[in-house]
Amino acid sequence: MANFLVETTKKVIVNHSSLVFIANYLNDVRFFSRINKISKIKKNSGVISDYGIIKTYIALISLGKTDFEDVELYRQDKYFKKVLNLHTVLSSVTLRQRLESYGEEIWEVLRETKVEWLQKHIANETIEINEVPYIILESDVTPMDNSGSKKEGVSKTYKLFDGFAPMMSYFGIIGLAKQLGSYPLLAIMDSGNDDSKLVLHFKKLGAEFIIKRNLRRESIDKYKDYAMANGKKLESKKYDGITVYYSNWEREVKGEKIPISVVVTEYKKDKKGLDYLIPQYEVEVYWNSLNLEAEQVEELYHQHGTSEQYHSEFKSDLDMERLPSGKFESNYCFMLMGMLLFNLLRFLGKELLATGLVPGKRGLRLRIRTVLQNIMNMGCQYISKARLNTIKVFEEYLWTPCFVALFE
Repeated sequence: MANFLVETTKKVIVNHSSLVFIANYLNDVRFFSRINKISKIKKNSGVISDYGIIKTYIALISLGKTDFEDVELYRQDKYFKKVLNLHTVLSSVTLRQRLESYGEEIWEVLRETKVEWLQKHIANETIEINEVPYIILESDVTPMDNSGSKKEGVSKTYKLFDGFAPMMSYFGIIGLAKQLGSYPLLAIMDSGNDDSKLVLHFKKLGAEFIIKRNLRRESIDKYKDYAMANGKKLESKKYDGITVYYSNWEREVKGEKIPISVVVTEYKKDKKGLDYLIPQYEVEVYWNSLNLEAEQVEELYHQHGTSEQYHSEFKSDLDMERLPSGKFESNYCFMLMGMLLFNLLRFLGKELLATGLVPGKRGLRLRIRTVLQNIMNMGCQYISKARLNTIKVFEEYLWTPCFVALFE
């Protein structure tokens, strides 16, 4: 092109400098020993270890590469091998075969490792309710479009495409979440999970819960009348003609009385400010094991909407929606590795914000896509000399100060 010369260089220049941060967790001795303890690959056998396989694939996902064939891009990458402590990077065929051979033992190691990593960061992730810190367990189904494939387990989802519909939970399932510490657990779920068996199961496990009721088979009049007769009445300060009634009640479930919260919104005007001849009503009912005030319950439930943003980050930002294998168990392992990486990238985002050097206006967290685009894909020059490994980054790049600060 005019005014530009294109030249080649033998200097090692890579576009994934921040792999060093992910590798710092993946190269953990405890992670290594857990996998090797259950591995069937003998030491010094000349075969790539299971530990190397798992590290390689998690590293690929961190770079937005989820297809098995993507590993071929890094087979001659000196930096990729060095930062992950790999003697060699395996072929795509071997990667697929080895991952498809893994079962429950490997899955359990991945789950245990996730818990251990979360334990280090859980203190700042609790929410205080009435001066008590709680771990919030947000769960929701998220359809994953795998249309046009013949993968094991694919079926029609409620979104009317073929795929999978896993229940995504943050922080994981109850059994794992309770391992994170002594904090009590509060599960928040939408109306798709309104089930008396689930409510009683939570009580049996000692977990608190807020679950929105599904009222399609019930008349809303009894809830509306009770709330309007006995509840706290608040006129909306933001919109004219809207009144909200908050009340607490109880429902009996198989001999046990469970608190519920009722929120009734009365609309006397439409969105254009015109009066309704007959007021319109919206009724929301929640299982509320903590017997919190109905206003608190409504606020906590509406915060639950953030978990849907996490779905988007997991499926789209990490490109996890189209699962790579035709075998269900292999895809389960893939999801576990994606889960580990999702948490690692969130940790990285928190550490970047803590430096106070992240450019632009930022909220309380960085979106996964922001971390991937600006940090994980940051270019650098890799130099290995006299047993010292160095990466050089462009000093005028806006994200360089916070990147460098993580090394200090």
